[in-house]
Amino acid sequence: MVNDIKIIHTGDLHLGMTFKSLGEKSEEYELASFFLEKSETEVQHKFTPSIEKNSKPILKKVTNSKYSDLKIDETNLDISVKAPEIDEFVPVDILVRAQKIKFI
Repeated sequence: MVNDIKIIHTGDLHLGMTFKSLGEKSEEYELASFFLEKSETEVQHKFTPSIEKNSKPILKKVTNSKYSDLKIDETNLDISVKAPEIDEFVPVDILVRAQKIKFI
């Protein structure tokens, strides 16, 4: 990418150097972004099982044992709770909406 930069005005060396500098900075930011995204994914894959395991007893306690099992998607961290009525995992936002409707 840096090698593709052409000096617009041959007499203006400073302008050409500025373009080269911007190209290098752009590559640095792209590389940093790549590694940050990779690190985020690795952290999610490493800690999600532990968070999931440690959350189950808390879920059971705060729901008075109605719900005791949950899954956390490692890619987007969406939470699903096992609904005992249907014996399937349901996204927590749908479960919350269903509970609100029940109380109306």
